[in-house]
Amino acid sequence: MLEIVRCRPETERAQNESAEAVDGFGDLPATHTAATRGLPPQRARLAHYLAWRKSVGDELAALQKGRDKLLNQIAKADRTKGEVAEAADAGAATVLDKIKRGLDWSLGSIVSPALKDHAATVAASEPQIAVAKAALAKLHAEIEAKTRLQDTIAGRHAEFTNAALCEHAKAELGREYQAAIDTVRDCMTRLEALERMTGGGHDGRLVAELPGFRAAGQRHDVLPIVALPSDISAALAAWQALGRAWAKNPRAEPSKHLKFASHDPNAADATPYEARTALERRVIDIENVA
Repeated sequence: MLEIVRCRPETERAQNESAEAVDGFGDLPATHTAATRGLPPQRARLAHYLAWRKSVGDELAALQKGRDKLLNQIAKADRTKGEVAEAADAGAATVLDKIKRGLDWSLGSIVSPALKDHAATVAASEPQIAVAKAALAKLHAEIEAKTRLQDTIAGRHAEFTNAALCEHAKAELGREYQAAIDTVRDCMTRLEALERMTGGGHDGRLVAELPGFRAAGQRHDVLPIVALPSDISAALAAWQALGRAWAKNPRAEPSKHLKFASHDPNAADATPYEARTALERRVIDIENVA
């Protein structure tokens, strides 16, 4: 049989843990949750992420709405102050004209009740405007921080979506790919055993290389797959049993004599490190990094 050099469980756990960081500020906040019943982990995280992103967007929209309201109130007060100033300038011109012409005048006759009301409104609103401007300064800081957070969160959208896609591929296509690899492993091992029985076979160790896919759960671009001597010996014994049966009776049913043993996934390859291929050594080195 052929044996795939696989990731160690602790390495896979470390990869999953490193994927937990989402926005540069920590993990997804527990306060923002979404309905995830029946969803696998990465799709559930994507749902939580989208709920968080929407929440931040809603908070930012509320801050911006409050800012616009404050700006409108401040602008309205400024317009009132401007009207009072214009009326005061017009009244001052009237007083000056009467003085030049030697006419009688009084401020009470020049300052209209409407102007007095405007002036009173401006005076009464000064503390309110001071509060509004102070709040506006704080709002600007809040909006700036919230905008930065929103932009940072938005930058991770593709990452969360891709993680969910890879999770699905690993569960579906990864399982199919593994089954295909197992089939290739079995076929190559049994054919190599037959080659050796009939006087052929390959020189040295039998190693095949297949592409590795991260989405299928592999860590490497290329997977080294090794024909274990113990599996080849077991397959050779099966071929020999069929050969002996056919030597006596060519009509013997193959399935009764050609019984291949199942591959033991825990079987070890005793080949020394130095005798392995460069790819195998590189994978072993990576897998055994502390």
